[in-house]
Amino acid sequence: MTSAKRLSCAYCCEKAVGTGRQVCSDCEALNYLNTMNHYETLGVASDATPDEIKRAFRKKSSQHHPDKPGGDAEKMAAVNAAYECLGDPERRLGYDQTGRDPAKGPTLDDVAEHALQTLIRQLLDDGRPGNLVHMLETHIKRGVESIKKDIALSERVVARLSKQLDRVTRKGGRTSLFNRVLQEQIGRAESEIEQGRRQIEVSERSLEILREHEDTKPEHEPGRPGIDELVMAFATMNRPRGFAG
Repeated sequence: MTSAKRLSCAYCCEKAVGTGRQVCSDCEALNYLNTMNHYETLGVASDATPDEIKRAFRKKSSQHHPDKPGGDAEKMAAVNAAYECLGDPERRLGYDQTGRDPAKGPTLDDVAEHALQTLIRQLLDDGRPGNLVHMLETHIKRGVESIKKDIALSERVVARLSKQLDRVTRKGGRTSLFNRVLQEQIGRAESEIEQGRRQIEVSERSLEILREHEDTKPEHEPGRPGIDELVMAFATMNRPRGFAG
């Protein structure tokens, strides 16, 4: 079993990727979740009672509080985060099931898988024949290229508008109305750039997840050859004379 760090991965290990679950059956059977970080931080077992967790929190707080000799602000922050999660029954349940605090929001994998599922539903509703995985991969790649073009356009807008800043001044040292408008437009363009970069990050992770899948029964449109047949036909047409295949 190949383990994965709980803090950097939404899955217990690589076996869980693409299964729709964040914890594979092997890791569940081996009580892999008993070694999660929050429990280690408080120094309690994964089956600790609420009272045990509270006592452990008080002990660790007394030990690491930055106002006390030998205290450590970073460790104290970790203790607080652990107790906030494990001290809340609902958050603790989510943490036990997934290995991460539900209050921290979705991970990149969560967002990427949700986006993939949405695209898969659209693809299945469309009903086009072909290799489902390849068609989805092509669609995502085209989307990424489109987003990159939009980012490049927004970057040119930022560069152009930035040159106009402070071109028009205002008497009395007050901010120029021209600058206010320019700053608003620049801020809007920069926001679009940042949003585009996040979309690319999600798309690239979606492609990584998609490559874990394989269409074992690709359908071809009746009367038309599939991609494999086209490749073979092209190879045959361009085969040198006298070649015996």
